[in-house]
Amino acid sequence: MIFVSLYRLRAKPRTLITYWKTIKSVAEYNNVPKERVKLALDNLLRQKYIQESEQVGYNGKIVDVLIVDWDRVQKDGIWSKN
Repeated sequence: MIFVSLYRLRAKPRTLITYWKTIKSVAEYNNVPKERVKLALDNLLRQKYIQESEQVGYNGKIVDVLIVDWDRVQKDGIWSKN
């Protein structure tokens, strides 16, 4: 669920993918509790499939965005876009 959402959003222009927005979006779209999505996302962060990185947002403020290591995700068989 998380990778589907992140993969879809990566192609959208002017979209910054953040931790809390991802949790909210995935939970609402899939009708699952936010806590379950948070635990799954935290696990992916801990395993380094997803990392947080600071970027300058569109309003000039520093924002922590999520960066997915797509090559590793696919190599390890965690998710495939096909």
